[in-house]
Amino acid sequence: GGAPEYVELEVGGQSVAGMMPMPEMVPAEVPPYWLVYFNVDDCDAAVAKAEGLGASLVAGPMEVQVGRFAVLSDDQGAMFAVIKMVEGAH
Repeated sequence: GGAPEYVELEVGGQSVAGMMPMPEMVPAEVPPYWLVYFNVDDCDAAVAKAEGLGASLVAGPMEVQVGRFAVLSDDQGAMFAVIKMVEGAH
């Protein structure tokens, strides 16, 4: 339904990584990269705390099939994401 291609990598039946084509909104000069996701109890609260500590919101928070997530950048420019997984998602 228009969702980008996404592939999950698993070890022992547990999802450990995912890959997808670079979104169109990312500038062409940005090289491919890994984005670390931190599993949190409350996505919106985690975003608020991160922003309070100097992070900048890049995208979200938004609902996706496996939960609610947001992408942030720390005060040094390192990107990371937080996600609250839906029950039963892996």
